[in-house]
Amino acid sequence: CIRDSTTTIGVGDSSTAAASGQTDLQASSNKTFKTIQSADKVYTRPTLFLSVDFGYSEANFTWNEIGLKDNNGVLLARQVDSSPLGKTSSKRAIVEWQLSV
Repeated sequence: CIRDSTTTIGVGDSSTAAASGQTDLQASSNKTFKTIQSADKVYTRPTLFLSVDFGYSEANFTWNEIGLKDNNGVLLARQVDSSPLGKTSSKRAIVEWQLSV
């Protein structure tokens, strides 16, 4: 079940274009993955909502990319944002990913 096997959402600072075959976020050092808590996995047919909360002290760099991994560490999806977020210690950010299943 994709709800149970999707476990982490990550952010990174690479602006490398998303392409098939990528196995991780492309950032070399500025990337952070957070575990999706069970309560933050909501299925409302046909959409699965997944979210994580990056607190004030987490992932403080420019976010150009986000990614979704399964419980085996396999990258399921990666997206590059044309309007990156400059995350700082004065900001808290919640990332939500929606999947139609």
